[in-house]
Amino acid sequence: MGIETKDALAVKQLKVKSIAGADASTPMVVGPEATASTQGLVSAADLLVSGKLEVDGQAFFDTSITMSGNLTMATNTRITAALATGSLELSNTAQTVDAPALYTGATGNYWLLMEYGDRATDLGHTQQTNPTLYIHSADSGTVADWISFTHNQTDGVITTGAGDLDLSGATGVNFSGASKTGTGDVACDGYVTLKVAGAAVKFMTTA
Repeated sequence: MGIETKDALAVKQLKVKSIAGADASTPMVVGPEATASTQGLVSAADLLVSGKLEVDGQAFFDTSITMSGNLTMATNTRITAALATGSLELSNTAQTVDAPALYTGATGNYWLLMEYGDRATDLGHTQQTNPTLYIHSADSGTVADWISFTHNQTDGVITTGAGDLDLSGATGVNFSGASKTGTGDVACDGYVTLKVAGAAVKFMTTA
């Protein structure tokens, strides 16, 4: 007995144990059959959707995701690897003006900025008390080549792991919070040494 085939099948509900492509090297296709895979789908277990795909529930991916276009996310959503290590929120609407936000996690409480090629290098930072940003140099062989920015709940703190802190403004360095007296003080109880243009200079201190 022959099998009658039709171009379309209409059912109210379809229950099957499994679905696969027509043969071992042909992916399942949702949409026009003329659509060809551009990502090397060559298995009966592969799925090609030629149009848009909407998922109302959660979607789980057990391996990497490759995108050929932009990633557009809804307002007030997060990119989260694990909340224990930190996350990125593209629009924090709790702020006076909506803004993207970086969150540190309880595990380390810091963010690293480094070259992609150094991602496998242990840079040796321990858990921080306050959210901290570490920026590393291109020399991954010297893990102490970093500068950090944090606030210790009293003061803003800028620290380097090695080398001087070089303040080199295009027209000078302005300490906007400093003040200068008009008469000065003649009593000197010591000095501090700072570098000016790379040269050590002693500055008098008073009691």
